[in-house]
Amino acid sequence: MKRFAIYYFQFDRNNGKEKAFNTTMVGEVNLSKKEYENLSPEEACWKRIKAELTYAKGRAAEQDIDHVVNFGYIEIDSDRDAGVDKVLHKYFKNELGIPALKSARGTDTEEFNMGENYLQYINDAVSKCFGKIEPVPFIPRDNQIRCINKMKEVFFNGISKRFLVGAVCRFGKTATLLHFFTKVLKMKHILVISAKCDVQKSWQDDYYKFVGNDEYDFLLKKDLIEKGLSDRPSIVMVSFQSAAKDYQNINEDDCEEQIADTDENVKWQQEIVKHHWDVVIIDECHFGSDTKRSQDFLNEILKNGQTLKVEVTATYYRKALRHEYDKNNAFIYDLQDERKDYENDLLF
Repeated sequence: MKRFAIYYFQFDRNNGKEKAFNTTMVGEVNLSKKEYENLSPEEACWKRIKAELTYAKGRAAEQDIDHVVNFGYIEIDSDRDAGVDKVLHKYFKNELGIPALKSARGTDTEEFNMGENYLQYINDAVSKCFGKIEPVPFIPRDNQIRCINKMKEVFFNGISKRFLVGAVCRFGKTATLLHFFTKVLKMKHILVISAKCDVQKSWQDDYYKFVGNDEYDFLLKKDLIEKGLSDRPSIVMVSFQSAAKDYQNINEDDCEEQIADTDENVKWQQEIVKHHWDVVIIDECHFGSDTKRSQDFLNEILKNGQTLKVEVTATYYRKALRHEYDKNNAFIYDLQDERKDYENDLLF
């Protein structure tokens, strides 16, 4: 058996022939090859990607290494010498109906129009073709343990149904919250909402890495429109921009423009409002969550008085100055805390 890394990435918003974040490239690295000796899997993937985008001038997206975003990789074992990625490409095309993009010569490339569901497609394909991808255990660091313990204290003792996580970037807020609500509290219905759409990847990455689709579904707007919500445990992620738009207008007699409740673009919004959520997590809460429309939407979800509300940000000062939270229902970890935790590792 040989060890392979299946790498994937997308291209940025402003360059290339294809629309941003639609074009996903999926390739392979045979980690047993001599050219990748003494390299980590991630370093080997980047070496391969650089080579791919340097010599493959005819690629459909007309991109280069400077415009690579949303990179990730999955390690698998295979008895093949090569062509592992071709197995996945065939699955994308034949089973999922996602055609490869064409090069200037008219031949298939390794690029596919997967849109925002690319991680789901890739993980499903790897699982089906090479066996189940087991999530790895989340082992919290000391600072993450302190955050978990504070949330336990607040929620287990009924101190509050609201909580603020104000922690620096690099803290691992997403992984910590996923662990706490799926493994500690074992909550069934988790809603994640943000006005910053670029946080979606970190939630998807950590979901596949630490939770996995055996216990929980991970649903986006597209899934809600196509299948709706079920009673199966799920983590649902939507944006304020789409979820809070027009949901109030369904079947209201005083609307200037009536919106039928069969309209799929609005019905899913109402379904979110009516669903009973165990917890609502507002990521990057300093951005876009304080508008009247966003607050009306949240208040409608939270009016049952049972749903927990957790706000997450690295920029918590506005929340603190408004006295929305205090030391009893907040965990704060700022740059001074970070330096104190790691001062023994610093060289200056």
